[in-house]
Amino acid sequence: MTYAIHKAAVIGSGTMGGGIAALLAGIGVEVLLLDIPAKDTQPGDPADKRNAIVINNLKTLQKMRPSQLFSEHDMALISVGNTDDDLHKLADRDWVIEVVVENLAIKQSLMARVAAAIGPHTIVTTNTSGLPIHDIASQFGEDFTRRFMGTHFFNPPRYLHLLEVIPHSNTDPELIAFMQDFGSRKLGKGVVICKDTPNFIGNRFMSMTGMQAMNYALDHGFTVEEVDAITGPLIGRPKTATFNLNDLVGFDIAVHVARNLYPAIPDDPARDVLAHAGSAELSEYMLANKMLGRKTDGGFYKMIKADGKKKNSGRSIWRPASTNRPKRSNLRVSASIRKSSRLVNASVCCSMKPIVLPNTSGIITLSIWHTHPTACRKSPIAFSTSIMPRNGALIMKWVPLKSGTQSA
Repeated sequence: MTYAIHKAAVIGSGTMGGGIAALLAGIGVEVLLLDIPAKDTQPGDPADKRNAIVINNLKTLQKMRPSQLFSEHDMALISVGNTDDDLHKLADRDWVIEVVVENLAIKQSLMARVAAAIGPHTIVTTNTSGLPIHDIASQFGEDFTRRFMGTHFFNPPRYLHLLEVIPHSNTDPELIAFMQDFGSRKLGKGVVICKDTPNFIGNRFMSMTGMQAMNYALDHGFTVEEVDAITGPLIGRPKTATFNLNDLVGFDIAVHVARNLYPAIPDDPARDVLAHAGSAELSEYMLANKMLGRKTDGGFYKMIKADGKKKNSGRSIWRPASTNRPKRSNLRVSASIRKSSRLVNASVCCSMKPIVLPNTSGIITLSIWHTHPTACRKSPIAFSTSIMPRNGALIMKWVPLKSGTQSA
């Protein structure tokens, strides 16, 4: 059959769902954005009260920086509703994207309701960060599963280039080809067809490296700012680095992805990286206290308001718990180290031999095993790093700073 997308629905209006809706509206697609109905409301209540969750999330979306919208006029293409009253509106949608919590039972339950509401040619995809596509599809018949697959965007959807397309064994090959073409030509994404393996490609890699960085920081007394200074542009990664990225994505999402991955990879010899006691304790504390990043008042960094807009203060709200922290001056990434990093990247290409950067700051030694993809296109996952402080002390936890103070 011939596929086309002119009308879409996004179910889940959080940071990711709202961002996907904005991306689609930006290319002229009409979008129905749905979320659960507001607490303590009933069918027949005024729409602004009943749909308060999705309406408030859209207001937050409009304030986000960098902007998730190509133009404020794109808002005219986004209509809202809720999953109790408005699922029947899915009947005329060409594409329905599920963007709800990373819980298999919840996704399966929602998909059963979606399957009963959609039209005979509607494409249905999940934006799961790593749950098996075949598990989500397992309870449905052939007609539904042929039109079902994973389409995993990365946050923020407007700016991050990668789009993972994950078919399962019964996905229509014509649909796979269509989504690859639509994603690349219409959405401007770098589309990668992924195998239906745990956490696919991007999150399989980033879950492991992100947890490795957190574990190492806790064990060796590095601050949030130090880790982000080391694991950002210095080694060819975005300036969001490690902890700032968790704040951007939402720390609850990062934790769910890591927790789903651990039992799914019993034969992976590196999976114990995901079960570090200190990181688990810190994660539980942050989740319990709603320290989720930019969508709350902060996670690893404190959010502040400036000119009526919320932004990252650049100041961590955590410090090492121990006073026996290795003595290091404030970490500054000098131009000479950045230059050295680029020279090393260009020279080692895909060599597996460690090359150590000049330790001109006297603070860190950085070993690069692979280069960044922009320096060597041959390696799809192009670098790993190891940070080795001098005289490191064993520190197993961070503690929040007192109000009004800054980290050392």
